[in-house]
Formats: sequence, structure tokens, C-alpha cells
Amino acid sequence: MNKPITIAIGTTSTDKISGIIEAFSRIFGDQKEYDFCYMKVSSGVHEQPIGDETYIGAKNRVNALKEKVPNMQFYIACEAGLLTQYGQCMNVHVVCIFDAESEMYFYGMSAGVTLPFEDIEMIREKNLDTYLKEKGIRCLQDLVGKTRKDEVKTATERALCAMNFKKQQMRQ
Repeated sequence: MNKPITIAIGTTSTDKISGIIEAFSRIFGDQKEYDFCYMKVSSGVHEQPIGDETYIGAKNRVNALKEKVPNMQFYIACEAGLLTQYGQCMNVHVVCIFDAESEMYFYGMSAGVTLPFEDIEMIREKNLDTYLKEKGIRCLQDLVGKTRKDEVKTATERALCAMNFKKQQMRQ
């Protein structure tokens, strides 16, 4: 019998954990066994990150996990944040995966939900959930029909695909 794939996850959010587990199962197959460990770790960035802070926060969480939980095959963390491009502000989930075998980081991102650019400072001051509630919106799922779990799953699948692509290139 093969050893389980060992994965450290930098969150205690059940939505994020479920999305990550579903992504690993889809990419690696349900036939694999997994040994998951999860814990809350600091991102070291603003509570409502903007731009590169979102990627930095995800990587910081992964690095914190690596210090706390040695000898795992994969370390993974997610950071939700705002990206700005072309005068647009988008809420996204960025996933960072560290593959211990290749010693490389891989990133994936969910689709972005566009928010009013002129409200970016208000969102940063209050955080997205408070901002939405003040606008009469319970959560982003009400707007897009996708859950946080769905968004994290998508971002994780994209990071895993980037990793698999790089590993294929290295074998050639």
C-alpha cells in the first residue's frame, strides 16, 4: 500500500479546507490516501490585502506552516484579497502551494468578483464582509452563486495544474 500524500493547510476555515481537499481529490484522484493537517497561521499582511499583498500573504502563511509542521509533501494556504487592474477592483482568492519535492512555490487564483473601484479604501478600512453588509449584501455568494469553498477549490486546482505542468516540463 502506498503512503498517504501529506498536506499541511494554513487555515481552520471549513469552507477553505473542503475546497482544498476536493481540489486535491480531483487532480490526484479519489484513489489516493491523504494525511491532512491544518492550523491557523498568520499572513503578515493587512486584514484586507490589496494587490501583491494577497500573494505575499498566501506565501507567508505557507512559510509559517513549513516552520510549524516539518516533513510534509505539500504546504498550502489561501489569501482572499483585492486586485486592481484597468481601473477595476476584484475580490479574489489566491492559493499558494509549496511542493517539498521540487522546493518550488505554485500559485492559483479564483475568478474575480468586480467591486466599485472608488470603494477600495472603504473596503480596506472595514473589510469586505462589513462593506457588503452595509450595502445590503449578505455575502458574495448572493451576487455570484459560488461559495468560498468553490472559489478556493478553483484556485487550488489552478495551482496544482501549474505544479503538474512544471513537473512535466522538468521531466522532459
